[in-house]
Amino acid sequence: MIVKKHRRLTLKERVQIQTLLKEKKMKTYIAKTLGRALSTISREINKWVLDNNDIYGAELAHWNSKDEYANKRNRDKTRCAL
Repeated sequence: MIVKKHRRLTLKERVQIQTLLKEKKMKTYIAKTLGRALSTISREINKWVLDNNDIYGAELAHWNSKDEYANKRNRDKTRCAL
C-alpha cells in the first residue's frame, strides 16, 4: 500500500496554476498537469479569487500561505503554554 505524504503547494506549482488559469485551462486539467487532487487546486483558487474580477496571483498566494502557516504554528504553541 502506498502512503501519500501531504505537502503544501510550492511557489513553482502556484506559478503553474497562475499560468494555466491565464490560458483559460480547467481546474481538472490543472490538477492532472500538477499531479494534485482536484480539491487541492479548487481550494487554492477559491481561497485567493473571491469574485470573477479577481486574478489569481501566485506570489501573493504563496507568501500569504507561508505567513498563515507560521502564525498557525505560533498560535498552537502559545495555547499549549497556557
